[in-house]
Amino acid sequence: MRTTRSFLLLALAGLLWLGCGGDAESNVGAGPAAANPCNPCATRAATNPCAAKSLPTRVAANPCNPCNPCAAKNACNPCAGRNPCAAKNACNPCAGRNPCGGANPCNPCNPCNPCGAKTAYDPEIEGLIREFLSTSREIAGRPGGEQMLDFPGTAEKPDWFQALVVTRADNPLLEEDCKREAVKLSVDSLASVRGLGSEEAAVRAAAEHIRTHQDFVKSHGISYSGYLKELAECRAFCAPLVASLLKCQVLSVARSVHGIVLFDIDSDEVNRRYDRGILAKMSELLARDPDAKVVVIGRASKIGDLKYNRRLSARRALAVRDRLIALGVPAERVETMWLGWEPPQIDAWVADEYGMRNLFRVKGKLALNQSAMVVMY
Repeated sequence: MRTTRSFLLLALAGLLWLGCGGDAESNVGAGPAAANPCNPCATRAATNPCAAKSLPTRVAANPCNPCNPCAAKNACNPCAGRNPCAAKNACNPCAGRNPCGGANPCNPCNPCNPCGAKTAYDPEIEGLIREFLSTSREIAGRPGGEQMLDFPGTAEKPDWFQALVVTRADNPLLEEDCKREAVKLSVDSLASVRGLGSEEAAVRAAAEHIRTHQDFVKSHGISYSGYLKELAECRAFCAPLVASLLKCQVLSVARSVHGIVLFDIDSDEVNRRYDRGILAKMSELLARDPDAKVVVIGRASKIGDLKYNRRLSARRALAVRDRLIALGVPAERVETMWLGWEPPQIDAWVADEYGMRNLFRVKGKLALNQSAMVVMY
């Protein structure tokens, strides 16, 4: 059983970074007839008085769930046209507790959350989920915030979970063990919320959940602001998965030799004092270990134009890279990434993990996010 469990989780982890996919609704692994509990017209047998009223495979009338038996009106359907994703109706046992209803009735990440279950995670994961939502609100309507998000992968299989820089497959700081743990946490959460009894059912549900995302992105696209909002609201699976991956990055940096280069607001000029400090130290360590590399992570705050801030964070990362090369580090041993406004920003708990509690207390969040982090790996 343990071997099977490990294999299933590894398979799902592979799906996440290969752009394949799969959701967590009850129609996983079966045709619509088997999946729709409201539909007694599953077969067209002569003994079935409702045979002629069998539900179609897809019912376009219900945008929340195209295979929802409560979308059609016929005598066999006890919900007769009522949408179970709506906030209050007889088909919805969640009544007012359904987070899908109202503000976002067609959330592709969680089309109809059974009874609005709220899974509790550790404080860091909860904090990152809140950051998704707060960032979404802060950037909504601002330059760059409504720009359509460019997902990696093909048009047929856009990779929902690699939209943020940190969660992309080429991030050298995302360790495979931590990825698998992130997947496990999210699958277990989904199994708990959906009441799934077996590991296999939970993994299949998670795969179908991802597929729902892929289909939505392919059909509609989504903005930066909208993407973070979708993540935050999908507490059963997407939110803990992406938040866990971001936490993996934070902990990976914390375990590695690292240091920070601070910049003035709207500046990409590296103060020369860093040539005698963290950059000199990194140069010496790399000279001693020919197998080691560094990654420079550029940052910028959420003040102003988001696209401009992304370019500014890139310039900061490249400026630090150039200083390392000038100090004798071969260019092929310096990688760069830039986050701009993207989570995770350096807040109190991240600063604490990085051993920068005093610096955070003195300088504050804004200053620490006008920076480039240099990490040896």
